[in-house]
Amino acid sequence: MIRSKLWCLLLFLSPAVSMAVEEVIIPTETQVLGGWNKLPLQTEKADELKALVELWYNRQSDSPYLYKAKGVNARMQVTDRINYELKVIMIPTGCLKDENENCLTPSETDRPSDAKVEKCVFRIEEARPTFKSAVTGHRCMTDNI
Repeated sequence: MIRSKLWCLLLFLSPAVSMAVEEVIIPTETQVLGGWNKLPLQTEKADELKALVELWYNRQSDSPYLYKAKGVNARMQVTDRINYELKVIMIPTGCLKDENENCLTPSETDRPSDAKVEKCVFRIEEARPTFKSAVTGHRCMTDNI
């Protein structure tokens, strides 16, 4: 008698045990492989890229002044390498390049009148296998701020 009750209980529970549960995942944003995606400016990577373009710009610039980058927009693309595009405003500081490279705090009162503010777009690439960041191109326009 106990055996038949146990058998009935097992038959009753077996469909519930064997039913598969399927989770439905609804994508909130679809990213296209090889397409450009937004990179938030409040990330460590965006800060690293900003520091890279500041250093690169200050070494390449003919200006005697050091410039500080103010981030505007950043995006990234993953292909066989990682590509970044960083839009920044390059703001001259009151510091001369020969003086001190740590003096990079722009201020309205310290900004030299003969130095120009520039809006720039930088292309940065991280190639495999090292994934070391390097500026591969840029274009800048003088801005009347």
